[in-house]
Amino acid sequence: MKISNKITLFFVSITILLIIIIITLSVMYNDAKKAELIQKERFKFYELVVKHKQNTDFFTDIFISYVNTKDLKHRKVINDILDKEKYSDKNIKKYRNKILKQLDYEIISSIDKKKIAELKVFIETINVPSDKLNKIFRVETLSKKLLYLEFEAINAIRGLYKDNQGFYTHKDIPNENIGKELILSPEYKQLRKDINSSIDYLFSEIDIYLLKYLKELEQEEDIAYRFIIFISFILLSVVFTTYFNFKKSIVNPLEKLTFWIEQMKENKFVSKERSFQNDEIGMVMNSFINMADTIQKDIKELESLSTTDILTKLNNRVTLDKVLEEAYYNVNRYDTQYSLILIDIDHFKNVNDEFGHIIGDVVLREFAAVLKKDVRKSDTLGRWGGEEFLIICANTDKEGASRLGEKLRENIENFEFTKVNKKTASFGVTSFNTYQSVVDVLDNADKALYKAKNQGRNQVVVTVK
Repeated sequence: MKISNKITLFFVSITILLIIIIITLSVMYNDAKKAELIQKERFKFYELVVKHKQNTDFFTDIFISYVNTKDLKHRKVINDILDKEKYSDKNIKKYRNKILKQLDYEIISSIDKKKIAELKVFIETINVPSDKLNKIFRVETLSKKLLYLEFEAINAIRGLYKDNQGFYTHKDIPNENIGKELILSPEYKQLRKDINSSIDYLFSEIDIYLLKYLKELEQEEDIAYRFIIFISFILLSVVFTTYFNFKKSIVNPLEKLTFWIEQMKENKFVSKERSFQNDEIGMVMNSFINMADTIQKDIKELESLSTTDILTKLNNRVTLDKVLEEAYYNVNRYDTQYSLILIDIDHFKNVNDEFGHIIGDVVLREFAAVLKKDVRKSDTLGRWGGEEFLIICANTDKEGASRLGEKLRENIENFEFTKVNKKTASFGVTSFNTYQSVVDVLDNADKALYKAKNQGRNQVVVTVK
């Protein structure tokens, strides 16, 4: 998988998990708000019912006082309110509230249609069955019925009675006993008892379903909480898995690539690794390895060109000079024996003149091959210049170098060269002496070679000193 796809997959996964966590937290927050709001609604509901009952109880106390009192002033307050307008049962709650206000009682508005609608929403929210709604709101009906009876008794004491159509239009002698009989009547007592029991029933039912509703919210929150923990573990797993995956597929390869670059700077790069991951970094590493291989190959070729004679493929003058310096150091530092063999092809100019330079190059290559065939691994063979060759013999005295020179001379003499058939060579042999400079040693080898040529060529001459 490509790195870009891995990164995209990582961020998409993290985003999805975070969205799930946010949604779950929103559910938990909403459940908590629901619980808070439903408790507030419960308080408002209880407060409304209790105050409404208080109004009913306050007016019942006023009614009982009205019936039993001999204080005409007390009755006059109520009578004045009722005498201000034509009495109608439709306005009994208004009459009640005016009386309560006049006598300094706290008034709570009646449970109107709007409040009933709000209460129904509250009750439906906590999942109270529909068949219980009428029982819950029975307290309002009972309170109204009690109020009708009390005002009927008050009107009788005032001498006001219902006509055939149910309206209080008939005036007659006031009846004090009707109020007292009502107070003592089983119907009145039962009605007050039913109001109290309805309120108790109302509160108990509301509490039962409210607790059930809160329990459901609590269970939802618990499920959401456990779900968040589960998703959080998945999120952590994704993060840690992605971290180790990125470390393995991105960080580690980049560190390795950086290490390779540092090695390349120091020309120490060596890596046999050729199998890489199938992504962008793998492509980069593979390209780097191929580039490094090409560069190393080019470097080796350049090194070879700088140290090798192009025509004969032997060591060139630069390499020979370097080995001569090393030989000088070893002779003077460790007293190691070194000898030189300077070789020159006899009459090589005639080959170029007679056969041309191309054949001359062929002869040089074949001559180098003959020398290379019998030179020891410890010896350094190279082209000194033109048709001259130099062999640096390590751990070898003049006698050993002379024997090697003689063997090489014979091999050359017996070799069939292209076009020119037979060719010979002259050899000058000398040895390093302590504190003798490289120039002096080369000069001795050159003198020995010169002597070999003057003495007829095709021979090995060893310096005396």
